[in-house]
Order: sequence, then C-alpha cells, then structure tokens
Amino acid sequence: MALLTIDGTAMPDPVTYSAPMADMESSDSAYSESGVKIRNRIRQGIVTLELGWRVSDADAATILAAIEPGMVEVGYLDPRSGMRRIADMYVEDRSCNLLVHESSETDQTAVNWWEISFSLVEY
Repeated sequence: MALLTIDGTAMPDPVTYSAPMADMESSDSAYSESGVKIRNRIRQGIVTLELGWRVSDADAATILAAIEPGMVEVGYLDPRSGMRRIADMYVEDRSCNLLVHESSETDQTAVNWWEISFSLVEY
C-alpha cells in the first residue's frame, strides 16, 4: 500500500514526510494586560503534511496533477495512531526545482529530475 494517496491515486513515496499538528484558537483568545495568555482552543491536532520528492518528469506530472483541485482527499500515515487515515485537505506552498536536465541532441529528448515540495493542510 502506498504511503500517500491523493483522491485515490497512489503517489510515489516522498523523500521527506513531516506531520506537524496545530491547534486552532477562537477569536477571543488573547493576552491579558499583565501578559497572561487567555486561550480558548476550539480545535486541536490539525495535521499539516509537509512533503517532498525527487522525481522524474512522469512522476512530477502525476503529483502536480493530483494537487490541482481546491480540496483533495488524502490517505496518509497518521503519527498519532501509526495507522492510515483519510482527511480532506488543501495544498499550500508548492515548490518545483529542476535538479537535472540532460538533453540528447541526436533524438531531441530530455530527461529531467525535479525536486517537488508542498504542504497539505487538513480542513
């Protein structure tokens, strides 16, 4: 089974996989005049998957096509349970860096290797 699926499509295994979790606070959370935090947490453990790959053109196209929609269903390994979890997520902070470009003058083809990274944030 793939480590990561997006809308049911298995992604190549990423070379970096980090899953920080954040809390969401209500708008009435603030600091008092004496500097004490007054916190009203309304949700905890919002997962952000920080992912990175080093892939060929074909895998880059698969990954980038999978994250085009505004919302995607992501199957991932949840560090809280060690089990697979499915969540609706959106993508942030896409980055595509060309690592290697090798062209052939005889048949006019090119081989490219990409470093792709982005974050998937739980709704």
